Amino acid sequence: EVLLHNGLLYVGAVGDPALVWVVDAKTMKLKTRIKNAGKWVTGLHWSPQTQRLYVANGGGEVLVINPRTSRIEQRWKPLGDKPALLLNIAEASETGRLFVTDNSKAKATLVLDIHSGQLVKTLPGDALAVKFNPKRHEIYITQRESGTVLSLDATSYAVKKRWDLQPNPNSLLLSADGQTLYVTVKQPFNKDHSTNGPDSIVRLSLNQ
Repeated sequence: EVLLHNGLLYVGAVGDPALVWVVDAKTMKLKTRIKNAGKWVTGLHWSPQTQRLYVANGGGEVLVINPRTSRIEQRWKPLGDKPALLLNIAEASETGRLFVTDNSKAKATLVLDIHSGQLVKTLPGDALAVKFNPKRHEIYITQRESGTVLSLDATSYAVKKRWDLQPNPNSLLLSADGQTLYVTVKQPFNKDHSTNGPDSIVRLSLNQ
């Protein structure tokens, strides 16, 4: 992923060992490298509440990085020694919760305390992308394998709505007013890595 914050681009490297490149967004020149980032940097998230950058990786870690120093301050392993490939991150600032998906091993969305990294709750089910909507106090999760998108209450985590978007719903984008959700829907791969048709984008009205 690529994250823009304060005039800098943070670019995650899917490698082993992984790193995060920090690039000046105007000049496109490399400023520094955040090394020792574990295996396969996947998700990137900036928190206005804690003023920290959160990085998910394929080693089951969430890294807490100080952008002023580009140093890793904390390394969380919410599932301990259990194998996990953490993917995408979202934040509910009002409740101090961080949502991290794991679609490879745990098949769940992990709810963490944004300050301590403590595992508060595990939401079962395959999960890929995750978004928080402060306007509606809802969480949205794409279940790529199940072919569905879920809307959950951000406090009780109860499922409010389920959309069937076969075959493989993937990424999420939320409109500025928080009333429309856009979903990319991928086609399954054939054995030769080709697909039988084009991918698509679905627009969901959250008021309906």
